Amino acid sequence: MGKKKDLSKEKTAQVQILLIEEYSIRKIAHICGVSVGVVQNVKRRIKSGSSATQRNGRCGRRRKTSSYDDRILLRNLCHDPFGIIKNLKTQWEQHGIRVSVSTVKRRLKRLGCKSVSAKKVPVLTPVMKRKRLEFAKKYKHWTTEDWSKVSFQLFSIT
Repeated sequence: MGKKKDLSKEKTAQVQILLIEEYSIRKIAHICGVSVGVVQNVKRRIKSGSSATQRNGRCGRRRKTSSYDDRILLRNLCHDPFGIIKNLKTQWEQHGIRVSVSTVKRRLKRLGCKSVSAKKVPVLTPVMKRKRLEFAKKYKHWTTEDWSKVSFQLFSIT
């Protein structure tokens, strides 16, 4: 699990004060609500004489897409709102952006798009289609009054 955010200056100062007062690392972590590793890092910075508590710039890998690229993705999605992610990835690749399907999913989620799956419905076989047509032809002359006398059941007795 990666680093979520930098330690605030107030928390750092609190940890430093408790280290000076010679509390144990575990006790300091418990009091400040941080991990033992964070306390150890602050202690290491104090010993080395480094005052840098914040990271310089952004850490981690550079993003493969810019905000402009994300807008291209959103535009492609607007043209085909029920599009498949693989198709969106292919369209992005046509613009020279090579990313994985997972990246496309993350970008769409970040842009506020929700994913939905199509509802699964049973496939009608030719026999089922024929039986439905026969039923419709047999009862096409019935009125609403005739149908009101029929009781439908969810199961069949065979």
